[in-house]
Amino acid sequence: MNRSNSCTNDRILIVDDNPAIHEDYRKILEAQPVDGDLDELSALVLGEDQESSNVPQFKLHSAYQGQEALEMVKQANADGQPFAMAFVDMRMPPGWDGLQTIEHLWKVDSNLQIVICTAFSDYSWSEIIDRVEHRDRLLILKKPFDNVEVCQLAISLTHKWELERQAENRMDSIVETAADGIIALDATSSIESCNRAACELFGYSEEELLSTPFCSLLKDPPATSWEECADYFLVKENGKHSPAREVEGLQKSGGSVPLLLSVSTYDTHDGKRFTLIARDLSEYKQLQETLSRAQKLESVGQLAAGVAHEINTPMQFIYQNMEFLQTCADKIARVFAAFERNLDVTRPNRPWEDRWQEVNEVLKGQQFDMVRSELPQAIEESLEGVQRVVSIVRAMKEFAHPGHGEKTPVDINHAVESTVTITRNHWKDVATVETQFDSHLPRVTCVQHDINQVLVNLIVNAVDAVEECRSKAAGKGTITVRTRSDSEYAVIEVEDSGCGIPEELHHRIFDPFFTTKEVGHGTGQGLSIAYNAVVQHHGGTIDVESSPGAGTKFTVRLPIGDDDPIVCQEDEKGLCV
Repeated sequence: MNRSNSCTNDRILIVDDNPAIHEDYRKILEAQPVDGDLDELSALVLGEDQESSNVPQFKLHSAYQGQEALEMVKQANADGQPFAMAFVDMRMPPGWDGLQTIEHLWKVDSNLQIVICTAFSDYSWSEIIDRVEHRDRLLILKKPFDNVEVCQLAISLTHKWELERQAENRMDSIVETAADGIIALDATSSIESCNRAACELFGYSEEELLSTPFCSLLKDPPATSWEECADYFLVKENGKHSPAREVEGLQKSGGSVPLLLSVSTYDTHDGKRFTLIARDLSEYKQLQETLSRAQKLESVGQLAAGVAHEINTPMQFIYQNMEFLQTCADKIARVFAAFERNLDVTRPNRPWEDRWQEVNEVLKGQQFDMVRSELPQAIEESLEGVQRVVSIVRAMKEFAHPGHGEKTPVDINHAVESTVTITRNHWKDVATVETQFDSHLPRVTCVQHDINQVLVNLIVNAVDAVEECRSKAAGKGTITVRTRSDSEYAVIEVEDSGCGIPEELHHRIFDPFFTTKEVGHGTGQGLSIAYNAVVQHHGGTIDVESSPGAGTKFTVRLPIGDDDPIVCQEDEKGLCV
C-alpha cells in the first residue's frame, strides 16, 4: 500500500540562538528539493519511485532561546496543534543550554521528538542519557550537518510521531470502549488514569475518580495499606500469579458491587505502576443465584419423589395394620358383648356352665387368642411406621425450609443425619451409607439451608460416582460421611468407593457447568454451588482427594464462628439434643 508523502503533523520547532541556522533549516525543509540525493532519499524513506517522489515540505517555527521554545510548546499544545519534533542547539547563551531546554520541553510535551544539534562535546552520551527521561525520542546531529541528514531526520521523526499517536489512539480506544473497568495506579495507590467503564462501575466522574484513593473503593479491603493490598492480589503460587479475586467494590452512592479484580504491576523510571481490571459480577451473581435456586428446586423435586417413595413403604404396612386393628376391634367387641350377656344378673337364671360355654364359643369363634397375641405387635409396627414417616417429613422440612439467609448455630451432625435420611431413595439400591459423628463437635454458625444443599450435592454426587462404576456382581458400594473438629473448623468428609477422578480434572470440578457425566446426566452445577456456598458465603474450604480406581473424598471445612461454641449433648446416635 502506497503511503502519501505528506505528514499529518508537519510542524517542526527550531531552537537555536543563531538566525542563520534557522535560514539553513528553511532552505532544506521548506524549499522544493531538486537535489537528486534528496529524491533518492525520499524514495528510500517513503517507498516510492523517484519520478513521483517529493520530499515533504514542513512548517517551521523558530525560537532563539530555551525559555521562548518552552512558551511556544505550551501554546501549541493549548491550541491543539502540538509540534511533532524539534531541532535544539546545544549552546544558546545566555539562557538554558540544549539539555536544560529539552528537560523543560518534555515536562510539557513528553511526545516531542527531539534532535540535539551540536558542534562540541558539551556532554558525553552517558551524561545525556542519565539526565533525560525519554531516551527513545532523542537523537544527536553533529554540526556542520548534511542536508540529507536533516531531511532524513525530519521525515523519519515526524512519521514516528504520527505512528506513536496512532498507536496511542488505538490503545486509548480499546481501553475506553472496554466492558471492564481499567484503572492505572501509581505506587501510592493514587489513580493516574481510568476508562469510562471504571467510572460507571463505581459511580464517579473521571475527575472524581482520579482524586480518589483506590483502597477507598473496596468495601472490605484485604489489608490496611496499599502495599499489603497489592501483595494480597499479586501473591504467587507455584511461581505463577494467583487468579483474579472476587471482592466487594464500594460505589459513590454507598452501595456495593461484586467485582472480579485482577492486578498486574510493571516498573517505570520513577517507580512501580499497577494496572487493575475490574469486572462487574452483578449479572453473573444474579445468574448464579438463579441457577442455585433452580438447582435446589430440582434437588427438592427429586428428593420429594424419593421421599414420597420412602413414605409409601411404611404407610402401606401402617394401612394394613390399621385394617387388622379394625378387624380386631370388631372381634373384641363381640367378645365383650358375650361377657356382658352372661354376667348380667338381671337376665333369667342360667347355670354358670351354660354361660361359660357360650363365652368360650365366642372366644373361639373370634380367634381371641390370636387377637391377644398379635395386637400388641401390630400396634408397635404401626408406631414404628408413624415414627419413620415423621422422621422423613421432619428431615425434608429442615432441608427445604429456606430460612432468612441468616447465620445461626447449626448442629452439623443432625444436618448430616437429616440429609442421609432424605437422600435414602438415591443411595439405598446403590450403596451403603455409613456415618461417623464427632459427638463433641460444637455447633457451627452458618446458613443452614446452604449447608444442607452442600451435603445433598456431595452425597448425590457420591451416589452417582459409585453407580457409574459398580458392577452388580460386586454388590453395593460404600459412602462414608464423617464429622470432626479441626482447630477453628468443623470438618465434614464425604468419601465414596466410586471410580475416582483423574488428577488433570481436579482443578475444573468446581467450575460451573463442568461435569464428567454423560450428556443429560447432571448440569455441572452441584459442585460449583457447593464451592460457592462453602468458600464464598462462609469463608471455608472444600478440597478433593481422588485418583482413578481409588474413590473420591471431599473435605469441607467450615469456620465454627466467633461466638462461644455450643457443645452438644449427644443422644444414642451421637446427635445433638
